[in-house]
Amino acid sequence: SLAHKPKTVVPVQIDSASETRLIPNQGAPSNDHKMLIVVESWGVSDNPLLNSIPLNRLLVPSVLQRYDVNRGRVPFSGATTSGEMREFCGIRASFTNAIELGSANCLPGRFASAGYETYAFHGFAKAFLKRQEWFPLVGFEHLNFGDDTSEEKCGIVFRGECDTNILSKIASLMRERKNQKTFVYYLTLNTHLPNSPKLANKSPASCDGVPTQEICTLLKLHEEFFAALGRILADPTVPPMQVLLVGDHAPPFADLKSRKEFSTHEVPFLELVPK
Repeated sequence: SLAHKPKTVVPVQIDSASETRLIPNQGAPSNDHKMLIVVESWGVSDNPLLNSIPLNRLLVPSVLQRYDVNRGRVPFSGATTSGEMREFCGIRASFTNAIELGSANCLPGRFASAGYETYAFHGFAKAFLKRQEWFPLVGFEHLNFGDDTSEEKCGIVFRGECDTNILSKIASLMRERKNQKTFVYYLTLNTHLPNSPKLANKSPASCDGVPTQEICTLLKLHEEFFAALGRILADPTVPPMQVLLVGDHAPPFADLKSRKEFSTHEVPFLELVPK
């Protein structure tokens, strides 16, 4: 267990998308809802087309009439858990350092201390990368993993609960807890590489001008996810919530032609703020 692996944390503070955007507020009204979504393999490109296709059905009038949008980039290093630690604790460290960092130094714990219910969702197995152990250490009270459900599975190598299904669960949670301050974290799964073109056939996005089939498949999978989020944000029965989406790392394509289209040191973020 993590408790038996104390490590010295070298507190390298690093920029995160969340540090200046997701602010726990003790005095916030009871309908204050905030959500952090770390999007698997969401990278940023110097080719504007590759950045715009995933957002085709998120940045639409039905969403934009309810939300203001802020976009930018943030530095990244390492793999998915490094991205999580960056956004939770603003530090370059391993998840095995979570016991030393403690919840007081990390965003979920600060939200819990400010009176927010804290929830974490991920479609894969709870034991993978010990998330069921270290998520509570950084401040999550309620954990929801893919192996807690018998719902339909998505993906190839990392098969788990479908991201669109988890979004529906989060929407139901927000309706139930509309008068309780909440902080929801969601790590997506279905855009994990490798994937297959047949998994992306629900997306109507055109790949005209996209350099490779591998990039096209990933963009369409991201587009499908963002569209599902857009439907929830446009739903008047779902209470407004500040949503911050950020990539964990660049897409680790096996082929160099695909990989070189994406930044090796930055990932995108997108913030939606209720009007």
